[in-house]
Amino acid sequence: MRETLLFAARLRLPKDVPLAEKEALVEKLIRKLSLVKAADTIVGSSSKRGISGGERKRLAIGCELLGDPNLLFLDEPTSGLDAYQAQQVVMALKTLADEGTTVVCVIHQPRGSIFNMFDDLMLLADGKLMYSGPAAKAASHFWWLGHRKPSGINAGEYVVDLVSTDFESQETIAASRARIDALAAKAAVAPPSSAVAAGGGGAGGAAAAGRRRPGAGVVTQFRLLLRRAWREVARSKAAITIKAVQQVMIAVIYGGIYSLSDSQASIQDRFGLLSLVAIGAGQLAIASTIRSFPKEKTIVERERSKGIYDVGPYFLSKVVAEAPLTTALSALGGVLLYPLVGLQGGMLSQKFANFLAILSLEGLASGGLGLLLGAAAPSSDAALAMFPPIIVLMIIFNGFNIAEENTPALLQFIPQVSFIRWCSEGLAVNEFSGLTFSCEGARGPCAATGEDALARVSMASTVKGAMLAQSRLVAGSYAASYAILQRNRPRFLSVLPPAIK
Repeated sequence: MRETLLFAARLRLPKDVPLAEKEALVEKLIRKLSLVKAADTIVGSSSKRGISGGERKRLAIGCELLGDPNLLFLDEPTSGLDAYQAQQVVMALKTLADEGTTVVCVIHQPRGSIFNMFDDLMLLADGKLMYSGPAAKAASHFWWLGHRKPSGINAGEYVVDLVSTDFESQETIAASRARIDALAAKAAVAPPSSAVAAGGGGAGGAAAAGRRRPGAGVVTQFRLLLRRAWREVARSKAAITIKAVQQVMIAVIYGGIYSLSDSQASIQDRFGLLSLVAIGAGQLAIASTIRSFPKEKTIVERERSKGIYDVGPYFLSKVVAEAPLTTALSALGGVLLYPLVGLQGGMLSQKFANFLAILSLEGLASGGLGLLLGAAAPSSDAALAMFPPIIVLMIIFNGFNIAEENTPALLQFIPQVSFIRWCSEGLAVNEFSGLTFSCEGARGPCAATGEDALARVSMASTVKGAMLAQSRLVAGSYAASYAILQRNRPRFLSVLPPAIK
């Protein structure tokens, strides 16, 4: 938790504030929000247990307070918490209010001890104002209007029940709505309270400040975000292990099935194997990115709305942190597969180096497409729904399944942007160039050289050309993903000060 607060402090506070002062402010916030016992506990997630719900709420409040706001809005800060944790959160807010921060929060069904901590109350029902004024005087206000509070019920529960609709029967519905309309009419003719005027003035002041900007410079943002992104990658030991095991298992399966030689039959085996390698490597990289990035995007949009950092440093840090792992996992499968199936040249040859480079670019290109789909899709489910048809189209137009001249006119762009096509073609050209085959036992025309075999499937590219095409796809996917994230920047409604009558 301390790590999260310090991360936010270093990004939100001006760069001329010394690090020691930022650390001191973080420690002060930890004490003020009663988070001392949980200061060194991980925040956690839906799959990993961490701090409690109440501590998580107070941590979120602490991150906001690092910007030293004059006005703090909170939407249902006690929702989902038990009575004790809810009271702890409101006590922290009460302390902030007593120290000069204006706190405005939405709350439902507060317990008596929580309701008693509020200074002012604005009570709404069906979008209508029911009461606005000191919270302590709400019950007496409604008593004056003829609604006496029963004994044994706290004022918070009483006023909420009073302005709620009872749906038990048509009679109770009609009676409830008549009562609500009458209370709304009384509130409409009452003079505005000082609480409403003060709240409106505060909101106007906050709006005048405009959209918040990061306190740290671009270089500092990148450095801190890169450290966080790399830490997240390093902590994902289970996910890394699963991906590594997948690569090992696929290499072992292929090694147990394929045994390449110089026969004519091995020509088909080589084309089939290399096509499967390209398809498998691409699917593994893109699937993991599609599942995780839309969820991360939600967090990033929330942090950007708070003005913690800009999209450029974030996106660059993510790419730099994840690229080495993507490259390493892609290369791992190639290192195991190459000697198992007997591809050309052995593991000390330039052919082997090209093989690993093409696979690594395949991982980056497919990961880039995953980022693009994740950035464009509104949710993980939507991104996963887009994934199968795109992959199917790329497999169909991978250079082996349909001749380029027979590709429908509307789909002729797909082979050019298919990372599976360029990986398959690059691997095939790398493998077949320089090979010779025996014509003994050939059924039909004999392909005596690898170049003859490539000519049969109309592959006239080069290893360098295929790698350049892959590099363009990587750059294009990253650029498009960045553009979408930049376009989808958080948007804010303008808050205007109340009109003076």
